[in-house]
Amino acid sequence: MMSSAVTAQRKKLLERCLAGTVLFNGLPPRDIARIVPLIRERTFRRGERIIVESTHGKDIYIVLSGRVVTYLSDRRKRKIVGYQTAGDVLGEVGFFTGHRSATCECLEDTVVGLLRHRDFHSFVTGNITVAFNIIELLARRLISANREISNLSFKPVLERMSAVLLENANDRGEIALTVTALAERIGANRETASRVVSELQKLNCVRRGPMGRLIVTNPSRLREISNS
Repeated sequence: MMSSAVTAQRKKLLERCLAGTVLFNGLPPRDIARIVPLIRERTFRRGERIIVESTHGKDIYIVLSGRVVTYLSDRRKRKIVGYQTAGDVLGEVGFFTGHRSATCECLEDTVVGLLRHRDFHSFVTGNITVAFNIIELLARRLISANREISNLSFKPVLERMSAVLLENANDRGEIALTVTALAERIGANRETASRVVSELQKLNCVRRGPMGRLIVTNPSRLREISNS
């Protein structure tokens, strides 16, 4: 893992990236410029963990490039909470509690901007826009968690899988996730996830593409199933 202070060469690029994040949305350029010197860039390799569940930590990370998966785990299995890319924020709960609520692991080489708790706390104290942005971010997380609990409690696996496939399909309908990752995302074991995928193939909602990757062929039908 490598770490370096922000250089002048990176300043403009970093300012543009920060301005596009939910944390600093709506801030004038002069305030964005004040944040840049507080950022420490860190590079993590694929498979490295930026944050580890149940550890202590209060710093915040902003994904500058790459892809991260966030999950909960025990000794037997893990539950994927979501995926983060450039502009997304990691560790906002720990900023308030000092306790890491989930693990954040890199799916590819990833660059993040580290904001120390003491620096960000001082900045937030004097900036109501950022304070409200944090509240909005936490509210989104709460809504997402409530939806997840509702889905796990009341929705059959077929409906949950349909929703996750729609959520993760790119413009061409391709799904980058493996069946194992899909199982972790919907809170099921791999055998159940594989059976549900086969069922959706029989319904002509998905098919196998190159390298065995899933491709959504009928998003309208998937949407009907996920909302049934």
